[in-house]
Amino acid sequence: MVSLLRGDMRDTGLAHSRPALGPPGSIHLGHRPALDGIRGVAVILVLLSHAFLWAPGGGAAGVALFFVLSGFLITVLLLEEEEAGGIRLGAFYRRRALRLVPALTVLTLVVAAVTVVVSPANEREILKSALVGWTYTADIYIFVFRGVLARPVGHLWTLSIEEQFYLCWPLVLGAVCRRWGKPLRLIAGVVALVLTLEAGRWLILMSGRGLSHIPFTWPQALLLGCAGGLAFSRMAFRTTALSFWLLPGAAGVLIFTFLPTASGTTHVALLSLLSLCCTVVVLNAADGPGWFRGTLSAAPLVWLGRRSYGLYLWHVPILEAARHFEPDLGILSSLVAIAISIGVTELSYRVVEQPFLRLKR
Repeated sequence: MVSLLRGDMRDTGLAHSRPALGPPGSIHLGHRPALDGIRGVAVILVLLSHAFLWAPGGGAAGVALFFVLSGFLITVLLLEEEEAGGIRLGAFYRRRALRLVPALTVLTLVVAAVTVVVSPANEREILKSALVGWTYTADIYIFVFRGVLARPVGHLWTLSIEEQFYLCWPLVLGAVCRRWGKPLRLIAGVVALVLTLEAGRWLILMSGRGLSHIPFTWPQALLLGCAGGLAFSRMAFRTTALSFWLLPGAAGVLIFTFLPTASGTTHVALLSLLSLCCTVVVLNAADGPGWFRGTLSAAPLVWLGRRSYGLYLWHVPILEAARHFEPDLGILSSLVAIAISIGVTELSYRVVEQPFLRLKR
């Protein structure tokens, strides 16, 4: 899922610490392996949820982590560019395209080709869904036109939300920085937008239209990540206090226990709490207790995190292909499908993603 600033953080332009270029107290991120580890945790949660239908709350937590981390990283990167002389929109969009589009294009072409050969009866539905996913309009198709994505590409709605965020946020942040450059004003503006969206969600819900009519659940996670990035970059924010762990710990139990079966106001409240908890976790991964950052910097998590974009792309169609032959996947079959997904992801990482990332650099 995800930047989806997924993959090696050195690909984001945050590889090396630089002297502070902004106002006193501002800090620069540099390469922090724990943030790659966050991606690794997020993709594991999504993978377990999809492969074993285990704790749907875990899948939601993985998506929320991806979104919060994307908002955080992209904000810090843009602020560094702004401080260095201005946000270069053309270069930013080119980097994002080289990072995200090639792997997605290969995925949609492979899904289309396999569908034509293996499942011609579903050809029209799957090809339409693949096109919607490839053009980053899946969320619009779902929430505005009430469409349903075919299962092999049903997860691409998250990429659509993130890509639209990448298109809009640099424009907004650049304009706001020039007009209201003070950190507290910037953070207050983002928080006010989050609260406005939250109020809109509750109004829609109380009108009786139901959860499926709420189109702005996940943008709040992105915006909370943006607020965290602003606090981190402009205020030298630190999150070392033990009290910060009370919220994620208690909320995590609630989310994993009740979110899969929750409905109505409980569901909305838990998703809001989930995004807030993920923001705390990402801030601690960036600059929290050493033991926490060290745990997330473990080599397997970092390895997975750098490949999380490809793994997010490929695991769903591979799992669906396995279910085509075995509708009720057992544990062994699921593990085999996961292993194949990791193998295909590594191939994509080396053959598709890395060559384009070298072009970006």
